[in-house]
Amino acid sequence: MLRLFLSNQLLVLLFLPFFVVAYALLNYFTNYFEVLPVIDLGLWGKHSFYELNILHVLTGLFVFINAVLANYLFNKNEFHDRNSYVISFFYIVLISFFHSAYQLDGILIAHFFLIIALFQMFRLENNSDGRKWCFNTGLFLGFAGTFHPPFLVVLPFIWIMISRIRPFVFREFLLTTIGFILPLIYVFVYISKNKNLIWSDFVNIKLGSIQSNYVFWTTITFFAMLAFVSLITISYKLNKSSLRFKKLISILRLVMILSILLGLVEYSIWGHFEWFSYFVLPLSFFMPFLFFSKSSSLVGNLLFYGLFCTSIAKIFIK
Repeated sequence: MLRLFLSNQLLVLLFLPFFVVAYALLNYFTNYFEVLPVIDLGLWGKHSFYELNILHVLTGLFVFINAVLANYLFNKNEFHDRNSYVISFFYIVLISFFHSAYQLDGILIAHFFLIIALFQMFRLENNSDGRKWCFNTGLFLGFAGTFHPPFLVVLPFIWIMISRIRPFVFREFLLTTIGFILPLIYVFVYISKNKNLIWSDFVNIKLGSIQSNYVFWTTITFFAMLAFVSLITISYKLNKSSLRFKKLISILRLVMILSILLGLVEYSIWGHFEWFSYFVLPLSFFMPFLFFSKSSSLVGNLLFYGLFCTSIAKIFIK
């Protein structure tokens, strides 16, 4: 199965909906993650959605779109010397550990805008005008923050990420900040017109996302081990890779650090770990390098299939 996705055959993407539907059906019959008739869109408010079947379809569609976009981002920026479609598969398996994979919400939408923002950021070059891409990066990450307000802390991380690609240019950093603020202005206008209370939806806590301690710690252990061995494998590649590849990897590392900080805050205060879901995107980019190298493929297979089996078994554990 994994070997199929590691190939460079575009047609393997046709198998992705099968896995999205399979996870959704397992959750539907076990009700492991409760699906509520309300969509929480962060600062845009909570909206009733009583057609649960349509909600299931929309959620699966968003997961699929995010997976394919992440894969396209990987291939477009030539992280590997040939195209691979395993990134989309990894994304679906990893996101299945979070409530957002089964109920459309602001966090899943924030994933979408984060991926789109990385498309913009990765177009920056060291010796070319980057004002357009800086503004777009700030704009899309600002929209991500409106759908999941805790993600608004990303602003200083954006400045650091951009500085990893090109030198500091005040006008570009100013445009990045303006782009980031614009969605907040839009949402404040929306709130004022609809007379919603901004603070009622600010934290965006998932009521149906509680998991058993066993599943939680097993998941965290697998995620940590996969991240650790993946980064070690990548470190060997960095010695022989281009400067641009090193810069892109450093940006994804910052996304990983941000996700860890968000997850720790949520878990320490509310005992949930839904905000750790941002960890899924950089981990999906790092994991393939375990399988691109023969020396690490055995460890990669053991860890991945352990994670995959847990992603299915967890649904039957309360």
